[in-house]
Amino acid sequence: MSLITTSRHPSVKARILIKELSYILPGCVRINRGKANLSFLIAYAIQNNKQALIIVDSKKNSPSFINIIRITEDTSIINKTTLIVSDFEEKKFISSLRVPENVPRCYVIDGEVPVDLSEKISRVLDSLRIRKINIESLKSVNAVVLYVKWEKNTITFKFYSAPSMIELGPRLKIKDII
Repeated sequence: MSLITTSRHPSVKARILIKELSYILPGCVRINRGKANLSFLIAYAIQNNKQALIIVDSKKNSPSFINIIRITEDTSIINKTTLIVSDFEEKKFISSLRVPENVPRCYVIDGEVPVDLSEKISRVLDSLRIRKINIESLKSVNAVVLYVKWEKNTITFKFYSAPSMIELGPRLKIKDII
């Protein structure tokens, strides 16, 4: 359960990305940032019982950073993780599709992902209440699946509907996780 927004001056692609992520991530609520500062966003997240605040930053008209801030009820920040985005591809055919809340969200990490990055990804996704499954379970699970793959020294995130494995979108290429 998270709150998702953009930086103060978002690009069009950043707005599209948060819209698509709000459809896919469990319990995700999208808000327009406006002039709201970080303290306001954290208070708003707590007021709406959200455990994470996701802020998408833009550089050169494209999403460049995804900041994931885990918070507690006493407004303390548990940890902050930054995903450095190298590329983003929207999936136009899902723009009006919202995945129902009762459909579980899972992730699968490809065996080629380096161990240190795999551990970082697991921590981030676990904090967003997305559970890990093994690749053999894909045929028997009815869920939204985030498939994490290692391609050309970048991490690729792809969202699918299992067991049919129809791609839902968006596709993200992550350069690094800080």
